[in-house]
Amino acid sequence: MFKFWRNIDDEDKAKLTKTAGILVALLAVFTLLATISYFFTWKADQSSLSSAVGDTTVEVSNVAGKMGFRWADLLVRRWFGLGSLAFVVILFAISVRLLLHRWHYSMEKTALLTVSGAMLSSFILAFISDLFGLGNALGGGLGGECGDSVVGWAIVVFGNILVGFILAFLVVVWLVLASKRFSDWLMSLGKKEAVAGKEETLERPLRQAQGPEQPVAEPAEATVVRQDS
Repeated sequence: MFKFWRNIDDEDKAKLTKTAGILVALLAVFTLLATISYFFTWKADQSSLSSAVGDTTVEVSNVAGKMGFRWADLLVRRWFGLGSLAFVVILFAISVRLLLHRWHYSMEKTALLTVSGAMLSSFILAFISDLFGLGNALGGGLGGECGDSVVGWAIVVFGNILVGFILAFLVVVWLVLASKRFSDWLMSLGKKEAVAGKEETLERPLRQAQGPEQPVAEPAEATVVRQDS
């Protein structure tokens, strides 16, 4: 395959790249429409899972049709719940790179952050679903069956409180990797207090060496002498 790609001239490579970018963009739009529609129609369409995709006697309410419903059901119910929307970001980034050759971040970093963000949001939403009894929302909980199974195991092993702290720690780690501004802000915490304390430590011996401050004598009031005319 790589040999075939090397033998293609630059013009044909550009055409194939543009075509692939258009296909990925269409897939991103399809995924977005199917997923958003699933949030509102998943209950009405659950019965269609037992029928074949090509069965025309069974209709679905999802705007992306049966294929869109099954694709969204996989992403939302079986995998990551609301966090599955992160896959739209990945597809959008790939399409922009292929079509315009413009993307301010590396594709590897974008894919890593979006996938890890989808998983982390799935865990957090599954934790919230467990706390508030929303395990049946969207068919598999707000975090999907994947997030629900992982968080359910963690709660049994570590308990709710420790799992909450673990999730908060993972959020901080993800933000440090995703945002340089957040990382700089986090690293700056405590530095101002440390600098102020260091300056106070350096100034204290200097004040002791100078001794107590001497009171400044007030200037004597000028005496006005009146001469009798």
